[in-house]
Amino acid sequence: MLISLAVNKRASIKLKQGYPWVFLSDCHNIFEAKHLAPGTMVHFTDLQQNFLGVGYVNPNSTIFGRILSWEAVNIDTDFFSKKIERALTLRSRFFTTDYYRLVHSEADGLPGLTVDRLGKILVVQITTAGMEQWQEKIIHILKKLFPVQQLLLKNDAPIRLKEQLPLQVETLVGNAEFAWVYENNCQYQVNLYAGQKTGWFYDQRENRAWVAMIAQGKTVLDAFCYVGGFGVAALKHGATAVTFIDSASATMELVASNVKYNQCQGHATYITQKAFPALEQLVAQKATFDLVCLDPPAYIKSKKDQASGLKGYQKLAKLGALLAAPNGIMVFSSCSHHAQLADLIEHVALGIGKAKRKASILKISGAALDHPIHPVLPESQYLKTLMIQLD
Repeated sequence: MLISLAVNKRASIKLKQGYPWVFLSDCHNIFEAKHLAPGTMVHFTDLQQNFLGVGYVNPNSTIFGRILSWEAVNIDTDFFSKKIERALTLRSRFFTTDYYRLVHSEADGLPGLTVDRLGKILVVQITTAGMEQWQEKIIHILKKLFPVQQLLLKNDAPIRLKEQLPLQVETLVGNAEFAWVYENNCQYQVNLYAGQKTGWFYDQRENRAWVAMIAQGKTVLDAFCYVGGFGVAALKHGATAVTFIDSASATMELVASNVKYNQCQGHATYITQKAFPALEQLVAQKATFDLVCLDPPAYIKSKKDQASGLKGYQKLAKLGALLAAPNGIMVFSSCSHHAQLADLIEHVALGIGKAKRKASILKISGAALDHPIHPVLPESQYLKTLMIQLD
């Protein structure tokens, strides 16, 4: 029998609308809630004891409770198995290869769980104490569903510290350090251990395809390039030259390897330096590019960073606009869920204005289909990409 925890009227209304989070201040008996062990499974109810949802809690976390089901079901191995199978069925409708995000946390009804599929390699990331308690069962389900050659548990996301969980990377099956990703007719080698997040960013798949579509005969700048997602796709699809910028030398070695492996014909330039000084140097050299791709890390990690983060995007947009050739295109991304689309557009426009350029937005895009958005959780709509035509 699970503990029942009543929430206030405001939270009750939100839960009935499908909102998947509960905050400690939402709880009717905060004292009782504070003393629950991290990962405790509870039934959330309204003040009249009507059932609202079942989920897990962690009093140590900013987000106290996360809903697993709005029905009073048993949370067991069968529950998780059905959820993962449902996520697989959804991906199978859209992807013909085994390269995609299999589980995307709240949007797949499994808050705190991310699973990326890289062919016969699975990378699993658990970020909450509640999901951590099911780790062994989840791994068992994945091994049963997929003929994995390697299964990596990459629990090194800093958000785990907020849940008072340790940071660790553990190989459960296999031992390869590198993996190959196949996307948009390109092949990319990634480092499973030292690479960012789960090793690859599937969320930009469709935006990279768009860049590849218009890249023929163009010169391209790929800043914050990681392993060359945008730039390699551009070269593979006929770009005449691409300049890659990234601060990590090991990453840049992978970029060069990926350019070579894809038998790209265009010229590649590699700049191993932090992006802002590298971009400023290119501006000083009066360099210009037909396509400028800017995919920075999250500048706004919390609400308190919003003002400074938006100024950062503004400065970056100015540099990008100065580097775009006449009638060039800037592809500008933000992965900060705290950066609202309207605010991002405003500050990107301010940056473009400071560069004394005029612009029009051709397209606004988000994450790829394997990164579904939870309809009442704005935070899940984190990636925003602007395709901007400059005069």
